[in-house]
Amino acid sequence: MTLKEVTENRAELLLMAAALRRVKSPCEIVIYTSCKNVAYAITHGWLKKWKENGYRTAKDQKIKNKEEWQEIEQLLRGNAVTVILQENHTYTSWIETEVKRKVG
Repeated sequence: MTLKEVTENRAELLLMAAALRRVKSPCEIVIYTSCKNVAYAITHGWLKKWKENGYRTAKDQKIKNKEEWQEIEQLLRGNAVTVILQENHTYTSWIETEVKRKVG
């Protein structure tokens, strides 16, 4: 996978999965994100509904980044999860600059 193949949402999911893989026993997890899709998927029950529907939306569309969402769902299981949506965080502009620089 090249950087050009990674969307912002997918990058966020890949990073979240990498962080969650480090959790070795059930605990309280706080996820800080600036991505509404990520926050709402977890806090509004979208992830649970996608799983129940074979990772399809209510409109029977395939969800994007299915494999990443499947892994995240599995990694979140058994943990107390809080999601904090932050429209902008300290590294937002830095991340955007780095992505633009790398993608060119």
